[in-house]
Amino acid sequence: MIAGLLAAAVAAWLHRMGLRTGASALACAPMLAFAPRLLSPNGATRADVRLLFADGGVTLDGLVDSGNLLRDPVTALPVVVAPYAALRAHLPEGLRCDDLSTLPRGFRLLSVRTAGGRAMLMCFRPRALYVRQGRVWRAAEAVVAVSPALYGNTALLPARVIHNSQCTIHN
Repeated sequence: MIAGLLAAAVAAWLHRMGLRTGASALACAPMLAFAPRLLSPNGATRADVRLLFADGGVTLDGLVDSGNLLRDPVTALPVVVAPYAALRAHLPEGLRCDDLSTLPRGFRLLSVRTAGGRAMLMCFRPRALYVRQGRVWRAAEAVVAVSPALYGNTALLPARVIHNSQCTIHN
C-alpha cells in the first residue's frame, strides 16, 4: 500500500513536470514491481513449506505474510496458517475444521482476528516443519493452524519462521 501511494505521488509529480500520464505511470512501474521485495524482510515473498506427519507429509507453497503476527499462547511459537483441504488426508479421522466439536486430542483452539472478523482455528504441532528458499531446506519451529477459509495449496508464513529456521539439507 505504501509503495502504491509513493508510486502515485511520483507519477503525479512527473505529470506536473510535463510528462504525459501514461509515460509517468510507466516510469513508476519498476517501483511497484519491486515493492514486495523492498517491503518484506530480506526480500522474501515466498518459500516452500514441508509439514511431516506420522503417515507422511505435504509440501505447500508458502506466502510470507508480514501481517501474520500470530503466536501460539501455549508454546509462544509463530503460527503457520494452512488450508484444510491441503492437510485433510493427514489430519485425524473425523476432524472438520468448521466444526469445533470435532477437535481431536493433541489439537487446541487459537483465537484469531482477521480483516474478515474473529475466528477460532484448530491448531497443532506437526512432527516436523521445514522451509525452503531457493535450494536450502531449513528446520523451523512453528504451530500450524488449519483454516477452512484458505484454498489451494498456499500456506501463510510469518516472517519469523523464515528468520528463525536452521539449515538442515541442501538439494
